[in-house]
Amino acid sequence: MNSLKNIVKIGGSIFSVLMLTARLSSAQDPVEVAPDNYKTLVDNEHVRVLDVHIAPGITVAMHAHPDTVVYHVGPSKEKHTFGDGTVAEREFKGGEAELIPAFTHSAENTGSSEIHVLLVELKEAAKAAAPAATNAPAAKDPVAVAPASYTVALDNDRVRVLDVKLASGVVVPMHAHPACVVYHLTPSSERHTFGDGRVEVRDFKGGEAAYMPAFSHMAENVSETGIEVLVVELK
Repeated sequence: MNSLKNIVKIGGSIFSVLMLTARLSSAQDPVEVAPDNYKTLVDNEHVRVLDVHIAPGITVAMHAHPDTVVYHVGPSKEKHTFGDGTVAEREFKGGEAELIPAFTHSAENTGSSEIHVLLVELKEAAKAAAPAATNAPAAKDPVAVAPASYTVALDNDRVRVLDVKLASGVVVPMHAHPACVVYHLTPSSERHTFGDGRVEVRDFKGGEAAYMPAFSHMAENVSETGIEVLVVELK
């Protein structure tokens, strides 16, 4: 009987610890800490995509991120205080991308304009022996197929970040992407012809994001103006 009571006590203690851990994790979630600044665009078993806007003078309280791709949509001046007490002040021109290992921090906008950042939080662990470059054959690599339209902003063993700019009427021949996050930096009208022959014409407002499983396609800008799209390929 005493053994049974001990098991119940131990079980209750474990449950309490788990509940406390869950509450602490929730307390450090940036969407919970600062819902006015962090908007979830995509959330699945692979990634969570957050659109972040921080006005001048605003400080976002301490919160945590897993390994995260950070893309600076516009110029910014920022102060970060990390969980270990270190402080970093940085300036960005806009268009920079970086992969930051899991971290806890508070963030302050010390500039005179709004911070606009796109975060792609990676939920899957790093692969043991991932290649440094994209897995697409050179003949299907969009950077090789259309180097004037695709600029590599970041390439490492976890992700490749592509800044895509297409002038009105431009058609990019058939090429391939691994699973990726697509974020529309500008409004656009696009025609996509996929490897299986399907054709889709879609309009985007700008600021929209989607997770796409691996695919091949031909892309055409059918807008009257140039478009810009961010593609975060997962490895």
